[in-house]
Formats: sequence, structure tokens, C-alpha cells
Amino acid sequence: MIELITLKNKIEQLNKKQQIEVLKIVFKMDVAYSENNNGTFFNLSGLDDTQLSQINSYINYVSDQENTLAELETVKNELCETFFNGNKNGIKDTNSTNGNSYESSNPSELQH
Repeated sequence: MIELITLKNKIEQLNKKQQIEVLKIVFKMDVAYSENNNGTFFNLSGLDDTQLSQINSYINYVSDQENTLAELETVKNELCETFFNGNKNGIKDTNSTNGNSYESSNPSELQH
């Protein structure tokens, strides 16, 4: 059985959009809920194991997505540092370091 207090804490830690998705899952289950100025509330202890598992599966999905996104962001930052020397635009002036700089006002005169 899923620990109800742990599940409640996980739901409370979700952002508003993710909490709304949990509510959509609960609404599909036809579970009694109450609504006031402080939010929407439902009793987790009234849900069976299958219903709790559905909510827990969504929370695990969100957690996995956040972890994957964080990993990809780390890789992206490492690649930016490696290939662009911290320049996120990716523009690097190579002409000034290799001595092959050529200036002309006529584009057809540029060497290739």
C-alpha cells in the first residue's frame, strides 16, 4: 500500500499545473471533493490502491521528466562551455587568432 502521508507531501510539492493534472485524475475517478478559496481538497484515505497507484504513477512520471530535463540541461551547458568557451551565441572570432584575416569592402574579393 502506498504511504498516504508521503503521497500527500509529494502532491503538495508539485507546481500548480501539475497539481491540476492530479485533480483531473481524481475527477475521472468520481471521488468526492470540496472546493473553497484555499483550493480543492479530497480525502486520500477514501481511495483504493488502484486509484492511489494512478496518482503515484503520474507523480513518478513528473519526477522522471524533471530529472531528465535537468540532465539534458547539464549536458547542454557542458557542450556550450566546451565548444563555445562560455559564449552562448556560438560566435567565435577565428580570424584574429590564425592570421588569415582579410578585409575588403567588396564581398566578391573575399578569399575562400
